[in-house]
Amino acid sequence: MSFYEQLPVYKKALDLTVYFNTVVRHFDKHCKYTVGADLCNLSRKILILVARANAKQERQVRLQEAIELLEELKILIHGSFPLGE
Repeated sequence: MSFYEQLPVYKKALDLTVYFNTVVRHFDKHCKYTVGADLCNLSRKILILVARANAKQERQVRLQEAIELLEELKILIHGSFPLGE
């Protein structure tokens, strides 16, 4: 087992990836293959970046990339599922 698998941030990123994969199954066909695919792909990329950040020389760069992808994910969620509708 790799060291990063015990990190809380990795566990949360994995939970997020599993959550989106589970939720997207229940989307209608149009959303499943557009928004759903984007949600799953972004969450998977974030998980990979967190794992790669384990290397000390790459940590800051990889975590910054992960933060940027998290912002993309938030925008995608808010833009696709506006509150109050």
